[in-house]
Amino acid sequence: MKRAFFIVIIMIFPVFYISVYSNRVIVVSYIDIEEPAYTGETASLELLTYNIHHGVGLDGRLNLDRIARVIDKSGADIIGLNEVDMRRRRSGFKNQTAYLAKKLNMNYAYGPGKNGFPGSYGNAILTRYPIISTENIALPQSNRDTKESRSLLKVEIEIRDKRSIYILLTHLSLDRIEREEQFSWINNYIKNLNKPCILMGDFNAGIYELQTYLGNDEKGLRPLLSGVKTYPASNPVSGIDLFFSNYQMEVLDGYAIRTNASDHLPLYLKLRIFT
Repeated sequence: MKRAFFIVIIMIFPVFYISVYSNRVIVVSYIDIEEPAYTGETASLELLTYNIHHGVGLDGRLNLDRIARVIDKSGADIIGLNEVDMRRRRSGFKNQTAYLAKKLNMNYAYGPGKNGFPGSYGNAILTRYPIISTENIALPQSNRDTKESRSLLKVEIEIRDKRSIYILLTHLSLDRIEREEQFSWINNYIKNLNKPCILMGDFNAGIYELQTYLGNDEKGLRPLLSGVKTYPASNPVSGIDLFFSNYQMEVLDGYAIRTNASDHLPLYLKLRIFT
């Protein structure tokens, strides 16, 4: 199937802005981070994974500015967002990813998981690093009764001097059988990628369930944090928002951020990549 692309280039010194629209992914990349992550042979990265519940907090109010403040205060340079609306009626027909990216002065990629009429609903990655490439991949959906398609958003970002990594973001099924199929598929997919990968998102399952799907696969994904509870935000008892990697990384810090801006708590991670 051929893909049609519409490219708009606006040059206003000193900003370079590119907006690329395809049938699956929306990408905007126009800024570059001031300080590179790489120092010698290592890279230090700060990440956040956050199910934002389309901006609706525990008080039942939709407030994207509140979400933006939480992200900004975290200090993260790479953010994965789940349950993001694109031009949907319930959220005022707003492009929520673009709104947050503009508030935070970040590049972004948005990949729909569920299309509706009007608009869609899916995953988004915000970053201060340059975006090199993106792909939004439909995940297996064996149980049609779940009525919600799931996807994997993959973004390649340049850290420094043409060195790049893959950031992958997903939101897995509520159905356990389908969730196992989806997570196993992602694990096998990442094993074929030739770069360091960080997978994050809302897995709708804890670390122990997901590790049973990995088995003794030494080349597969490894959890970067465990035991951090993020859901529900009012009284967290489940650690379903997680980070994984296929590469040698050292966790420097990691914790949930207490906030009432969504029904999930955001999970912060600082790590060092050895290259």
